[in-house]
Amino acid sequence: RVCSRMANKKLSAGFFSWLNKVNELKSREILKRHLRISSTNTIKLYFLKMIHVRELAAFKLWKSTVEEKMEKTRTLTSYFCRASNKLLSLGWESWVRAVKQINSDLRREQQKNTVMRRILLRMVKVESAAAFNWWGWVVRQLRREEDEMRRKLNLLTVVFNRLVSADLHRGINSW
Repeated sequence: RVCSRMANKKLSAGFFSWLNKVNELKSREILKRHLRISSTNTIKLYFLKMIHVRELAAFKLWKSTVEEKMEKTRTLTSYFCRASNKLLSLGWESWVRAVKQINSDLRREQQKNTVMRRILLRMVKVESAAAFNWWGWVVRQLRREEDEMRRKLNLLTVVFNRLVSADLHRGINSW
């Protein structure tokens, strides 16, 4: 609308300047003719002036009608622009409020998610720490059992070696 209105204004301004130039050229031409026309052609000159005056009167009437219509159009356009701008402004403000509400809801949801994630991580850490402690206890128990088995094996080896030595000693003595 704005572009078409600007184009219409430029067109009408161009048209008015063209008409002024045409009227100026016509009046110059008429004046030149008047100076060239002899006194016998005064009737012809009179009719030409009358035609020019009628054209000028018709043009002025047309111009005033167009200016009135343009003024009415400008008034209505400005009213509708203000009304639509108000509606646009109301729509914009409601949109901004909705976006702020959505952002605050998202922030609250993110805070809830952060708290839940921390709780879950703490639970996982507690469970993993408990599992690690249990594993450590099992490993210590297995090491103790292994140490006990080594000690028993060493004792058995000592006993076996004594038996073997005693048996060899008896065998040597009896030989």
